Amino acid sequence: MKIVIDNRPLEVEGRQTVLEAARKAGIAIPHLCDHSRLQPFGACRLCLIEIKGRRGFPPSCSTFVEDGMEVLTQTEKLQTMRREIMELILSEHPFACLVCAEKDNCRDKKSTIRKVAEVTGCVLCSNNSRCELQDVVKAMGLDKVRFPAVYRNNEVRRDDPFFDRNYNLCILCGRCVRMCVEIRGASAIAFTRRGSQALIGTAFDKPLTQSGCQFCGACVDVCPTGALVERASRPDEIPQRWAETVCGMCGSGCRLSVGVKDNTVLSVLPSDKGPANEGQACVRGRFLSRELAAGKLRILKPHVRRGGDLVEAGWEEALAAAADKLKGRTGPTTAVVTSPQAGLEDMFLAYQFAGEVLATDHITGAVELSGLRSYAEFLDNAGVKANLNLSLDDIGRADAILVCGEDLPAAQPMIWLRIHQAVGRGAAFVLLQSERSALDRYAAVCLTVRPGGSAFVLSRLAQEILKSKETSGLSRAAGFKDFQKSLENIPGTSETKTGVSAEDIRNAARILAASKESIFLFGPSFAREDESGGMTALWNLAALTGAGIFPTVQESNLRGEFELRRSLGVPARPMAQTLESIRQGRLSALYLLGPAPRLDRSGLEALIVQDSYWSPNAEQADIVFPAATFLETEGTFINMEGRVQRSDRVLNPAGQAKPDWEILSQLAERMGHVGLAYADASQVLKAVEKKAPDFKDVSKAGLDADPVFIKETVKKKARQFLPVTGRAPEATAGAESPFLLTLTYSLDYYRSFILSREVKGMRAFRDSAWVLIHPEDASASGIEDGQAVVVDAGSQSIPGRARLTEDVSRGTLRASLVVPDGSGLDLWGRTPVPARIRKG
Repeated sequence: MKIVIDNRPLEVEGRQTVLEAARKAGIAIPHLCDHSRLQPFGACRLCLIEIKGRRGFPPSCSTFVEDGMEVLTQTEKLQTMRREIMELILSEHPFACLVCAEKDNCRDKKSTIRKVAEVTGCVLCSNNSRCELQDVVKAMGLDKVRFPAVYRNNEVRRDDPFFDRNYNLCILCGRCVRMCVEIRGASAIAFTRRGSQALIGTAFDKPLTQSGCQFCGACVDVCPTGALVERASRPDEIPQRWAETVCGMCGSGCRLSVGVKDNTVLSVLPSDKGPANEGQACVRGRFLSRELAAGKLRILKPHVRRGGDLVEAGWEEALAAAADKLKGRTGPTTAVVTSPQAGLEDMFLAYQFAGEVLATDHITGAVELSGLRSYAEFLDNAGVKANLNLSLDDIGRADAILVCGEDLPAAQPMIWLRIHQAVGRGAAFVLLQSERSALDRYAAVCLTVRPGGSAFVLSRLAQEILKSKETSGLSRAAGFKDFQKSLENIPGTSETKTGVSAEDIRNAARILAASKESIFLFGPSFAREDESGGMTALWNLAALTGAGIFPTVQESNLRGEFELRRSLGVPARPMAQTLESIRQGRLSALYLLGPAPRLDRSGLEALIVQDSYWSPNAEQADIVFPAATFLETEGTFINMEGRVQRSDRVLNPAGQAKPDWEILSQLAERMGHVGLAYADASQVLKAVEKKAPDFKDVSKAGLDADPVFIKETVKKKARQFLPVTGRAPEATAGAESPFLLTLTYSLDYYRSFILSREVKGMRAFRDSAWVLIHPEDASASGIEDGQAVVVDAGSQSIPGRARLTEDVSRGTLRASLVVPDGSGLDLWGRTPVPARIRKG
């Protein structure tokens, strides 16, 4: 359509506001409440315009273009109105510096020694020089405020992690509230009070830690003033440069913009260019990257053990000591632990080093604990095939979504954002979970099942769908008749043993049966706890409804390591099996390239640790090598979509740290294997392409290159069904162990750095040490909130801290498995199990 703005003819495509059309044409209209990712709001009224032939002054941010529309944006009347509106806004915002005649030369003119605190103005505001309010005032040429200043005198809220809330600087644009509601789906904050007393806050003025906030930082990022500010930022610290990289702390593959000064991270912001995150982030990437780069636990130099003590050493000495330690200790009695948080280059060198230098195929790591590995094993055992590339865009377009056993906002925030978008467009969201969550209010149906009952409930869903679905087209599908017959053994009622009502099952079945494009997602806890046949039941349900079925992916390069192992033919080796081999003395040497539970190394003749952080394992090692973090090295990562992304180096390595691949290459050379010598990471990637057929195009990936995805060899298959074995769960708790314990996978770690243990802010709102227990159960057991406890399950004991919550059902406990800690690792894949809880 054709429009005219300020006598300039423009052609506009699609549905756009006048403000959007003007912005794309380079026509500046002042505004403060508008944001490209938010719905039109019209709060600040600065973007008023005139439209020929219409009365009044509509806001351009909420007025949509129409063919033939003629718009004026800079008339004298409009500019007068805008100045008056801005003066009113500033009357409730400290404005001395904003209208000061010397503001452009402030640092030069302000030379006196102050003896009092400076409570107004911009010079001590952390948003100084990057404040949208400053920019708009400057663009409008405002040099005075005629209205009396009103200081709200609100207490600055510093009782929450990571950022402060100073509502004395708030202009009530509503961006933070709308971002929290529209994009993040958290609704942790809202407008409170009315009129001149209006504020942004939480329900009943509770701390953010109690309002459902996930501390993603999205509200901070859209605040146009200094009302919301990262606590670690300083007004006099401005980055010298900004660099972009891919976050290394989860499987989403979010793109981050990192502000750097003197090789120090000052700020981390989500990049608008990120295809996976689209300008969003989570608490790990947004606020904890700084901690990873400069944390107090960083290993800065190589160490060797001399006379029983670990002492600093040079690289040459440490490499020689490691080579000497490993000589004669190669073969099947040697094991390597890898990390799915490392780049493809590092992983490839680890496999080469293990096979060619150490002559062992005993390789394990956190990849063995993943739902992706469990799903692959299920597919192989069942003789069925499926694609693994999960498109985030497909989630956003789905009309029905089933999520099984995953805390999406904490573990998979980018997946949750896409689901939230889909729900906003009318998609039906079904939750199968063992405890209540903040997502319940978005779900069309919540199937809150008692531990162990998922397979039974999924099979009941299949029964209900078959009652209402025409089966003539399915009867020819492989295995359908056997599947249909096996369903006859599933009881017709479920509520007494599973906690899920027959009505909820019927409602969920009706939604899934009617869907035309549905997606099923499941987390690692659901996938690993498969003794009752949960994966089989989910597979059949997907076959009935034509849904795509995908495991969620946790670590940043879990998909990359899984595919690399599959392409190179590296056999699966459960981590618990490796730990048992160490306990029984079947291993003589261990090379830790990734996090592992605390070891008893008494039976090991050699322990070499290559890590970025000190840990109990590093402290008892023979040689310790300092490894670079994802911020300090370039690398290639494959996210949960199968998207290949090249991550650039942002910082120079701390101390004497080196990339993992480089350390392994140099150590191999010391041990007489020159075939692993590579000049740089690009050479390693070329070797990956040559030796791993599925990776032939990975070197074409980059931050700004055309998208590259890992090649999927599985074509779409005809529907195939499997006989079900799911039964209603039997109550296994008893007098000695009165609770049922479930384990969830905690992603709150990076290498050996446990975030909630080392970062106070993280510990305040989400702690991997929490043991969730119902308040009535806690009272009966004499346990108080926050108290140290121990959960005993058979021969296994899990220490933690009690967290009282009604989200878990009575008679159940929930603990977390965090790999570097490893408490409960032997139980992974076997829960729910009977357990008891006692004071620690």
